[in-house]
Amino acid sequence: MKWSVTTVIVGVAALIMIGLVALSSYQVAHESSEFFKRQAVFCVIGAAGCLFAALLNYRYLRYVSLFMVLISFVLLILVLIPGIGENANGSWRWVRIFGFRFQPSELAKVALIIGWAHYGALFQGRIARLRYGMVYPVAVMSVFLGLIFLEPDWGTTMLFAALSFSLLFLAGARILHIAVPIVCGIALLGIMIWHNPLRLNRITKGWLYQEEYKQGVGYQGYQSKIAIGAGGLDGRGLGDGVQKYGYIPEQQTDFIFSLIGEEMGIAGTLGVVCLYLMITVAGLRIAWKASDLFGFLLAAGVTLTISVQAIINIGVVTSLFPNKGLPLPFISYGGSNLVVLMFCVGIMISVARFANQPSEVIEASNEFYETKPLTA
Repeated sequence: MKWSVTTVIVGVAALIMIGLVALSSYQVAHESSEFFKRQAVFCVIGAAGCLFAALLNYRYLRYVSLFMVLISFVLLILVLIPGIGENANGSWRWVRIFGFRFQPSELAKVALIIGWAHYGALFQGRIARLRYGMVYPVAVMSVFLGLIFLEPDWGTTMLFAALSFSLLFLAGARILHIAVPIVCGIALLGIMIWHNPLRLNRITKGWLYQEEYKQGVGYQGYQSKIAIGAGGLDGRGLGDGVQKYGYIPEQQTDFIFSLIGEEMGIAGTLGVVCLYLMITVAGLRIAWKASDLFGFLLAAGVTLTISVQAIINIGVVTSLFPNKGLPLPFISYGGSNLVVLMFCVGIMISVARFANQPSEVIEASNEFYETKPLTA
């Protein structure tokens, strides 16, 4: 466990440092130091949250799981209300409370991880049944995914759906039970895309026929590939990138991987991929060694969130996937995502720290989730 925790800490710290270096290079083209300063502040806040979660016994999270889910639900409603929620680029994704601006969907991310972990552990003896493995979870998912979809944030909606079904499967739900809503969801998504010209153009013109529409809807993805290709093996050099001078819109957020590719080359991009791979392997090992199902699902949920989000982002930047609008974990500019993910890493460390507690403590925790036999 010590090796796994050390690997996670070193991997996350390295990714954060790479992100800060990339942002410092990006802001050269924009004559501003605000990006670096704000991200540094977010790092400090995230580090405090990570330390708190790591020192806290993760088993206490089961007592606040319902509260966190309800708070997330309320915030996801408030973000859709004009005057409370803030609109940017046509999407309602931010709220400002007491002067702080953040994305409720990021809080919902950690709330759903804790919530599904608690649900899976609480009903571990019943989750193979239709009601507990599909009906109840799908009802809850429909509400949360629907609210996020209305922002609209299609990328986060798909990420949440993938995370939720994965945790249900790991908790013991039958494949047949979760396959039905997955197939229905994919079909519904296809219908929604077909009737949404913006999303349909992103897939057809901006992705499948990117070369032909490189001056239009495929511009961002095409310029991103140019940046990565121009970097070659060892890159142009830190600060010497060209694409950050207005060629790639919002490069500091979802497309920061292209800046790394241009200035650090294949060596830099492969280094980033290896760091995510290290964190994923270590996170899965922590989950496997967890002392109870709750800890297993928590660690697995955090690991899947980081790895899937990284895969989608890198896939979008390299045009393997159509544009989804998900940040690169620990690297992209943005406070909500960084702070939440660092808190989640602290939860994963806590699972590792308390995995080797005395047997009587573990047994007491397992008794909390003991399921009585049902007659119906």
